[in-house]
Amino acid sequence: MFKKIVFMGTSNFSVPILKSLYQNGYPIVTIYTQPPQKSMRGQKVNKSPIQKMAENLCIGCRTPDSLKENNEEYNFL
Repeated sequence: MFKKIVFMGTSNFSVPILKSLYQNGYPIVTIYTQPPQKSMRGQKVNKSPIQKMAENLCIGCRTPDSLKENNEEYNFL
């Protein structure tokens, strides 16, 4: 029996790891990544590669501004 996983990542480096965990049947409860950033031109909001992958895999994704406070932990539980 696998333990539940809370995955944390943002960059393209994290995408193959997340994909591998998902394809091998590991129970990913949620994913934490940085909030979407605005680009310089046009102020278009760009999601992180991990957030896009989470949407493709239908896994909940949380994008808190900070993890320094316990508020995010309480909201998750």
